[in-house]
Amino acid sequence: SDLPAMESRLTALDQDIAQRFPEYAELIRPAILSSNQTQALVHADQAIVSWFIGKEAGWAVVVRDTGTKVVRLKVDPLTLHRTVSAVRKSVDLGPAGFVVFPAQKAYELYEALIKPIAGELAGVKTLYVVPDSTLPSLPLSLLLTRKPSKSVINPGDTSTFASAPWLIRNYAISVLPTVSSLRALQQLSKTADAPL
Repeated sequence: SDLPAMESRLTALDQDIAQRFPEYAELIRPAILSSNQTQALVHADQAIVSWFIGKEAGWAVVVRDTGTKVVRLKVDPLTLHRTVSAVRKSVDLGPAGFVVFPAQKAYELYEALIKPIAGELAGVKTLYVVPDSTLPSLPLSLLLTRKPSKSVINPGDTSTFASAPWLIRNYAISVLPTVSSLRALQQLSKTADAPL
């Protein structure tokens, strides 16, 4: 019997938050941005990449300040999920410490997700990524940009880790929950007079 009153109160609270704290409201209830609005969020040396993985293929959407490009990816969702899981699991500290790092799998993920859009990323220094439901647990910075000499790297092999061609060497990478969250963060940064 109190449900309509509670719903009304929640609606009023949502409206109050949106009015008093618009940046926070945008973070918790992301807006859908137009292509032009999204392009306005990035500078010449930045890009936003969103991935969408379907049942038979995937797509990468690359947004630069000059335009938006959609690239079809040749990925098998099940294989992608297994490969992401293997890379992710290798960096989780377990009871026995770290396990071997699947270098070949990290390179395969680079080939599947980044290499097809590499041309669109020319000149990019900062990469904002919006992963779909398959990719949030993937630490993109650990992808390898060249075929590794070893298929796995043992935890104690510090020289191989130190010289590996990690993706993070090419880009500063920030993971975003939504594209509009970048706008909200930039607005918060402006009000706090702090660079983003």
